[in-house]
Amino acid sequence: MLANHEYAKLTLPSGVNIDALWQSAEVTSRVNTEPVQGIHYTGIAAIRERTGSVDISLRGLLKSLEGTESDQDTFDSMIEGTLVLETGLPSGTQAGRTAQSATASGIYVNRYSVTCTADEVVEVNWDLVADTVTWASGVAVADSVAGDGDVELVECKNIVLDFSSQCSGVSSNIASTLDVLSATFDVSWGRRDVYVIGDASPIDRSVDGPKTVNVTVEVLAHAAAALSDFITDFEWKGDTEYSQGVTIAAEDSDSNLIFSASKLRPVDGSLRVNVGDNATATMNFTGWLCDIGL
Repeated sequence: MLANHEYAKLTLPSGVNIDALWQSAEVTSRVNTEPVQGIHYTGIAAIRERTGSVDISLRGLLKSLEGTESDQDTFDSMIEGTLVLETGLPSGTQAGRTAQSATASGIYVNRYSVTCTADEVVEVNWDLVADTVTWASGVAVADSVAGDGDVELVECKNIVLDFSSQCSGVSSNIASTLDVLSATFDVSWGRRDVYVIGDASPIDRSVDGPKTVNVTVEVLAHAAAALSDFITDFEWKGDTEYSQGVTIAAEDSDSNLIFSASKLRPVDGSLRVNVGDNATATMNFTGWLCDIGL
């Protein structure tokens, strides 16, 4: 194998401060064309060409929480710096084989998610969009560097669910009865490309409306009835719309915050039974005016 993962290199933009052991990186350059139809034309009357897009997907395991604190507005605007993905080659590679690189700039965050699963390290996923990408070939070679096994990965040890002020009756104590198996926090930035006459590329990718935060919590099935009661009893309480809702957070073994979302509301709940697995109940929450921390 000429260009295995140990020879590759990923350099993140300076504006992305998440420390992860990256396991997958993909840069996709797309051609953006739009077919145009018209009366009396049986096929396509014209092809409208627009500026192409660059999609970037990153998948990895969280290494450290130090210096990763961000609020919900951190990634609204364009990220500073460039992202570079390089495929190195080992020494002694056959002549004519060259390393490749993709350098993306004008980067915005479209989606960020964190998955916390019992007895597993924390997974992080980034979906980015960029204005431009430059592809290049080189003759760079790099010898594989063996790992020392000294990378410290973050494990989620506690899911904090604050339902106490948002429900009544039996469901008011629901948080203390849940055996949580996993929790996924997913933040999406709905962006709108802003074009002006004379420019083929968007001059801005502004956030179109509030960001959407979705949280999915999976628990053992004995809590299904309590979850159903909670959905039924839920009341949108608080003095103003900015002080209402449920808070859900994930913490490591030292109670350091991995991710948090507040001002959430329940969407639905389900009970699932699969052959060979524990029966589980799942509850989904969403929010548009959320406070998030990551």
